[in-house]
Amino acid sequence: MTNKTLKIQYVVFSTLLILSIFTYVIQVGALTQENYLIENYQKEINSYSRESNNLEYKFLQSNSFFEVENIAQELNFEEANRVSYIEVTGSEVVVK
Repeated sequence: MTNKTLKIQYVVFSTLLILSIFTYVIQVGALTQENYLIENYQKEINSYSRESNNLEYKFLQSNSFFEVENIAQELNFEEANRVSYIEVTGSEVVVK
């Protein structure tokens, strides 16, 4: 091989090496940014999950049986002690 061919190969390989290093640095930067975004999204998901659980707890607490009892007392409802049923002899409930 001649000296000129070696110089051309040296320049080509050097250029490819520099280009490969540059591409590697760019890809590592992009990967780091994506990991950072994933971490932030995971934190948001966890936050929303906790908020959802808190809202579900508050909903269940506000719609509990004891709350219904309190509302019934506030509306002056009374407990039914004795229930009477009407017997229907025929198949018709209402007759003209």
